[in-house]
Amino acid sequence: MSFGGTAYYVAGDSYPADQAVEATVCACLRAALPRILTQREWQGGAPLDRDPAARRDRLADAIGDADDAVLIGRSSGGRVAAMLAAARRVHAVVCMAYPFQAPNKIIEPDRVSVLAGLTVPTLILQGTLDEYGGPEVTERYALSPAVQLRLLPGIGHDFNLSPRGWDRVVAIVLGFIAATTRPPAPTIEDFDEAEYLRRYPDVAAAVTDGRIMSGHDHYLRAGRAEGRRYRLRPLDGLYSP
Repeated sequence: MSFGGTAYYVAGDSYPADQAVEATVCACLRAALPRILTQREWQGGAPLDRDPAARRDRLADAIGDADDAVLIGRSSGGRVAAMLAAARRVHAVVCMAYPFQAPNKIIEPDRVSVLAGLTVPTLILQGTLDEYGGPEVTERYALSPAVQLRLLPGIGHDFNLSPRGWDRVVAIVLGFIAATTRPPAPTIEDFDEAEYLRRYPDVAAAVTDGRIMSGHDHYLRAGRAEGRRYRLRPLDGLYSP
């Protein structure tokens, strides 16, 4: 993955009691994201402010003018990250155990309204046993098309994962960030199918044998990840005077 920006871990309200999650997240991601900062590294030694808006503003000050930040927040840290992404440009947001609704309380619109209007690519990893919102959240709350939600079976709000679970979560997070880093894939209308098949005889043979549908299908499924080249077709119609 070629992402060269800075990632910021944004802790939940229970910080520093939840530092074990922070340590695991940062340690697992640091090989691919060497510039990942813990809550203390970007905030300093000051106590955690419980007001989400104040925390959003402090995070904005830490990021400065950069627009390539990835924000990785747990619990209320995810809410803070989403609030900042709604107010200014960042590269992507990852929320772990988003606090959709406090347990046994009425719906608080300010917790979730920000998610409906996000345009920044956002990934929410939510446990099926999370008392702040589980499998029912897509039925209760409006989520922007920019938001992807993945459900983790058997996981609660504490986000206590097994080593294998962390390996899978890290793969999901890195795949998500990588997808936001690559340029958009060409549409089938723009893709020069004939040139791609001419360039790659192995793909042409697979299409002829019926093993894949088309060169475009191969590019989306495998060719892009393999670094294969393609050519765009000119748009239809007349554009010159």
